[in-house]
Amino acid sequence: MELVFTYNGTDRKVQHQIENRVGKSFSFFEKVRMGGNGSPQLFVKDFSDVVKPYFTQSLDRKFVNIELRPKGILIYMKNESNDFIAAFPFSDITYKIEDNLISIGYEEFFLELQNNPTKNPSKFWSNFIRLSANK
Repeated sequence: MELVFTYNGTDRKVQHQIENRVGKSFSFFEKVRMGGNGSPQLFVKDFSDVVKPYFTQSLDRKFVNIELRPKGILIYMKNESNDFIAAFPFSDITYKIEDNLISIGYEEFFLELQNNPTKNPSKFWSNFIRLSANK
């Protein structure tokens, strides 16, 4: 099964595959009740070779955003020409949250992320932990 999708926002086939893996997006009222379902911008500190093609080859800082879904997460990545989404069910990922560093893995896919120091992502990570505990 495909892990990472090229995303343009209108491809119904891709949307259907994503929804099958991690569920439909939360409703507006659920998002308000949660205090949002998206992370602030997260800086990428390290990543596996599987992830390398989805980032530009420049030395610029790489970053991702994460969207919570009822059954998993979407990780949004971008390079100079394309947007990519990795869709992972909570039951298939491993994660570790320590201070300002977050590690997320699935098979050979691995990201080590750092919170943006100007944002307070505590509500997002609380929701992440709560949802992933209900696998």
